[in-house]
Amino acid sequence: MQLRTIILTMGNWSTVERCRDWYAGHLGLACSRELTGESSWLAAGEVELGFHTGRAAEASAVTLSFVVADVDTEVERLRADGVEIADPANKPGARAATTRDPAGHEVILMTRRR
Repeated sequence: MQLRTIILTMGNWSTVERCRDWYAGHLGLACSRELTGESSWLAAGEVELGFHTGRAAEASAVTLSFVVADVDTEVERLRADGVEIADPANKPGARAATTRDPAGHEVILMTRRR
C-alpha cells in the first residue's frame, strides 16, 4: 500500500487558486492537473497534493511537512519572496522551520539530521 494523494478542502475557488499559487510559487510544486472552479492537484514527489472547493475543515487541524535539502537556505529564499516563516530550530532528528499557507494550514520545512 502506498499513500498517493492528500486532499485539502478549501471552501471556495479563490482560496484554491491562492494556495495553488503559493505552493507552486514558493515551494516549487508543479500543477499536475486542474478542473477550473473545482480542484487543483500539485505534484509533491511521490504524493499528489489536491486542493478542492467545498466545506473547508479547520485549517489549524492540518499540518504538511516537506523535506528539503537545506532548511536554512529555504528559509532565506522564502523570506526574500516575502513569506513569513519562523527561524529554523533543531528538533529531534531534524532542523525545521514553520510557516502557514494562504488558507492557514501549518507548513513545516525540515532537513533531517543524523
